[in-house]
Amino acid sequence: MISAVVPCFNQGRYLGEVVESLLGQRGVDGERLRGGVEVIVVNDGSTDETREVAARFGGRIRYVEQENGGVCAARNRGLTEARGELVHFIDADDYVGAGFYARILRAVRERPEAGFWYGDCHIVDEQKRFGWTWRAEEMAPPGDAFHACLARDYAGTCAAVIRREVVERAGGWDRAYRGAEDWELWIRIALMGTKFMAVPGADSFYRRHEDSTTGDFERMYFDGLRVIRAHSGHHGRCAKCAEAVRVGRREMRRVCVERSYWQSMGREKRASGMRGALGFLARTCWREPALVGEVLRRARRDLGALTWGQDARRDSGRGAVRAHGMMALGRELNPNHRVTETQRHSG
Repeated sequence: MISAVVPCFNQGRYLGEVVESLLGQRGVDGERLRGGVEVIVVNDGSTDETREVAARFGGRIRYVEQENGGVCAARNRGLTEARGELVHFIDADDYVGAGFYARILRAVRERPEAGFWYGDCHIVDEQKRFGWTWRAEEMAPPGDAFHACLARDYAGTCAAVIRREVVERAGGWDRAYRGAEDWELWIRIALMGTKFMAVPGADSFYRRHEDSTTGDFERMYFDGLRVIRAHSGHHGRCAKCAEAVRVGRREMRRVCVERSYWQSMGREKRASGMRGALGFLARTCWREPALVGEVLRRARRDLGALTWGQDARRDSGRGAVRAHGMMALGRELNPNHRVTETQRHSG
């Protein structure tokens, strides 16, 4: 049996969708999954409609409540309630595609020596519009899972299914982390010698919106650095650890600092957006001096691009150049960004 643990804090508006996606899972032949799915909803002190939404499912799910303690505390509570051999942690605002468990269970049968299986994780927005994908086959760590995981977070939380006893032996979720807590747990699991297995085609969907933890790139960045520091000394003066730390810090810088910078630019308007972005960068550089040179290069480039855009709009007097500038900025904000017809002709 698979135990799906769904922590929920004021995400009642999404809860019904994730529960339906879990209860609707079928085997490869379209029949009910062998062993079944146990859905455990942990209400982490919500003040919205979470309780009412959960009540609609009656005895089809298990429902527990606790005072607000954070997502790690809620996941640990669900872990203590779980009865399945396998456990799947999925937040209330995420969901899985049809056949997710069927593909995972097939991989479990094919590779029973593994203890951690993970599929594709698709990033979508609040309206379920596609952003990008963490593809499982692109992330499969080599035989040395620990050093691979130390260098990079290999799986989104909703994409991973793990043997319950593996999570328990690792000590469960560390409540000291508010961001990158899944990466921190994956590293501890890899340190135990657990084998990881990628399962391409097992689709999970991570919904990014204003309340998402990963939308706070500043917190993610510094929590990520904490994860790397916490686990960099397990092997003493290890060359592989040193290289993994170097790569891990570079990845955190690329993913969190760059995206947070552009998020600040996109969230605000014109000069106030630049002030907001530079405010974040100033705080980051104060705490992480190694970023100063990179930040100055980016700020100089971006200020030059904005100046060019203002001059071009003044000279052209029409919206064509403005649209070109919007597309360029959109590509910086999100490489997969597509400017709509409304955006092209606005203003």
